[in-house]
Amino acid sequence: MQYLPRINGRKLVLNEGNQFDTVKVMRGMILESAFGDNFVNNLINALQLEPNLNGIKKAAKHFYLNTFFDPDTPEIQTVRSPRRLLKDRAGNCVDYSTAVCSVATALNLPCSLVIAATNPIEPKNYNHVFAMVGKTPIDLVIKQDQTGKEKFIPARKRNANFNSAFGAIAPHFDYRIYPINYTKNANSNTKRNYRGRL
Repeated sequence: MQYLPRINGRKLVLNEGNQFDTVKVMRGMILESAFGDNFVNNLINALQLEPNLNGIKKAAKHFYLNTFFDPDTPEIQTVRSPRRLLKDRAGNCVDYSTAVCSVATALNLPCSLVIAATNPIEPKNYNHVFAMVGKTPIDLVIKQDQTGKEKFIPARKRNANFNSAFGAIAPHFDYRIYPINYTKNANSNTKRNYRGRL
């Protein structure tokens, strides 16, 4: 597993890594964004987010309406910070899940990353990831057409798409859950030990 240098809130994972390596990078980015970068806390204040599911829905809607689906190249997997996701105005399931969990973690809400296998021919190939806040799945790739045409859909339809997608998940055949269970109230030993575990 190799990492390219972190550039402007974007971490790149070379193709020697697998989906489990990507989850490790995502978890590190989530903790860094939630506690080491003022952007997420400034976003929470700007959007006046409450520390509950309504606050998360408002944040998810902000990410959904201000960005569009953009797949990574087959050779390189990137993980964008929430700041970079909004700056690029583009992301994929990895970036959306990282952003939602960053906000949830900063709000001290329990959240998880869920990697899922969506191909029936390869039911153990975990090719998709979504966030789970409490028991509510948040998959911001749903209702995005994934062909680049989404940016031409009128705002009213984008709003409707988000409302019907929130709480839904893509069909899948297997999944694994990775909790992000570190909060502001945890001691420094928890943070140090947590970063090394998957």
